[in-house]
Amino acid sequence: MIPGPPPAIVYHAAPRVHRIVHHDKIIHYSCKQLRRLWVNSGGPKDQQDSAAAVAYAESSGYRYATHVNGPGNVDKGLWQINDVYWPGDSHYRPSLNVRAAIKIQGLDGWTAWSSVNGHPARRNSCGEVP
Repeated sequence: MIPGPPPAIVYHAAPRVHRIVHHDKIIHYSCKQLRRLWVNSGGPKDQQDSAAAVAYAESSGYRYATHVNGPGNVDKGLWQINDVYWPGDSHYRPSLNVRAAIKIQGLDGWTAWSSVNGHPARRNSCGEVP
């Protein structure tokens, strides 16, 4: 037998699988993910850019962001929902944090957030804070 070239190895690309990413599994959110979370959770579509900018200003897109204001007064999650004014232990779940943010924004507008209220407008990687 005459040695010849080794047999060709054929690699087949794996089929593309489109997965639905469950929002409560993501740790750090991009601006695009924050916008999508806002709209998919029932937030007004015309407010998605402001929502993403506020969330990014408040938490840098980190779902476990925490700011202690004082004893028993803590801001939690993507939109830094305050547990005194919005009690509950699930503020770190983005699906619940965004629903609270949507309700608060609907009642008080964007001035309920410290990144907006009392601070000059500023830009971040998600856009202009209203």
